[in-house]
Amino acid sequence: MDEPNAYYKISKKHLVICIVILNLYPMYLAISAFVEIPRYEQLLVDLFEGEKIPMITSVMLATYKYLWLIPLILISISLALLEIKPESPLLPTALAIITLLTSLLMQIFLFHGKTEPMVRLIQKLGG
Repeated sequence: MDEPNAYYKISKKHLVICIVILNLYPMYLAISAFVEIPRYEQLLVDLFEGEKIPMITSVMLATYKYLWLIPLILISISLALLEIKPESPLLPTALAIITLLTSLLMQIFLFHGKTEPMVRLIQKLGG
């Protein structure tokens, strides 16, 4: 007869595949921010000419160079998880949820940081 925890054994191969897949999107967001935001920053300087830009955009411009740390931290935690060989699915599941939520928050942060100045500019032009 099978032991009760036999169904929860997680192989390293499966964990590595999940780690890679889950961390692709945060890596993409960090790389695309590093490439795209300097051009966007120049556009904002030309459009706003000394006017105050939205706070979320200011924070984005100040921190986009450090977004690569987020996938690095997630991958480091994932690799540490590989070493401890979890017997239950609790830790891998928690890490997967944290990675997905982090990806979502990064996406929201970058989206609103880029679009908020344009929305305000359009509102000014509209009246």
